[in-house]
Amino acid sequence: MVADALNNRGGFAELDSDLYKPYHPRYDELMRRDDTLMATYIGPDSWAWLAQAHQYVRAHQVNVLKPETGQDSRGAAANLRAYREAGFRVEAMVLAVPAAMSNQGIVSRYYEQVLDRGHGRLTVQANADRAYTGILDLADAIDSERLADEAGVFRRGETTARYGNALDAAGQWQATPALGAAIETERARAWTAEETADFLRTHDMLRRGLGAQWTQRLDEILGQAQPLMGRALEAASEPSVGDDLRQTLEAAHAASAAASARQARRRRQAAAEAEEADRRQAHWQAMPDQQREASWQHEPADGDAGAETEPEAGI
Repeated sequence: MVADALNNRGGFAELDSDLYKPYHPRYDELMRRDDTLMATYIGPDSWAWLAQAHQYVRAHQVNVLKPETGQDSRGAAANLRAYREAGFRVEAMVLAVPAAMSNQGIVSRYYEQVLDRGHGRLTVQANADRAYTGILDLADAIDSERLADEAGVFRRGETTARYGNALDAAGQWQATPALGAAIETERARAWTAEETADFLRTHDMLRRGLGAQWTQRLDEILGQAQPLMGRALEAASEPSVGDDLRQTLEAAHAASAAASARQARRRRQAAAEAEEADRRQAHWQAMPDQQREASWQHEPADGDAGAETEPEAGI
């Protein structure tokens, strides 16, 4: 939609640091070593190249399409200011996606790339978390500083904004600015039965296709989704729901219960381990100094016979 509009205005340059990563001299090497960490290593260089691209298109007055995650909300706001100062018309269109859909989309993209190419690009989860909250900070800056001529909030797959606002001839918002609130409202709304079924089909595909080391991450994603798809799951028994959709929704009850049970076990295990660590620490501190030194001297070092180690599971 946006690309078509910009093409009708003379074309555009798409500025996305992901497009530059494959040109990094160590890209192929890092992808072979561990594709899940490639973005961590190459990110700083690709961001520096992106900054140069911004300078070029502003200097040459080229139309720009810039995907923005919100990970660096201050940097994104500074970019918007720079474009406005350079005489550009700025339109900000926000795709308001709940955390569960966003995080599952990250895993799904990685999985599909691995199937297609043998390797994939996995967004660092900490960066995704910062982006998820950072987009709200950016929305507040857009509203308060009027950094865009037009702003809107969209659902995935839709071309009509669920919220929209624009500056008038005097440079003021035509309606009360509420970009951040609109994003939060859209993220928190209950999913339809179709949205729930689509999410669950993808979720089931990922559980079947990915290894056991992904179970915890997928459990966390399903936990994020549960409050939003609850109404759709309750509607599974309604006559208006088709058989295929009903089967998908009913299967989700079992998957959700199993994931909740696994998460509960992990919480209990973590609590037990923390309690045991506290007990050992208290026992250690209560020892007389001589006894503590003797105990320390007799503890097996790493690699000594009798030392227990747990196997590591890679991604």
